[in-house]
Amino acid sequence: MGDYLVSHRNILQKIHRSERIYVKIYGNIKNPGIYELKEGEILKKLIDKAGGFINNKDNLGLDLDSVLQDGQVIYINFR
Repeated sequence: MGDYLVSHRNILQKIHRSERIYVKIYGNIKNPGIYELKEGEILKKLIDKAGGFINNKDNLGLDLDSVLQDGQVIYINFR
């Protein structure tokens, strides 16, 4: 069993490691930048992590439950 685990270590690491994604957010956001999130996180989580909106009138018609993708760039419009 030990030899099997050693020879398949990279497969086991991939299974146990939660995947990370990186998403850039800017515009009407307090702390624009690139953020590291877990795979499957939603836009609301990213906005919260970035400090929320500068002009907090409403959510600007955004789908806050949309799932983020690695490498995505999000611009929050100033209205």
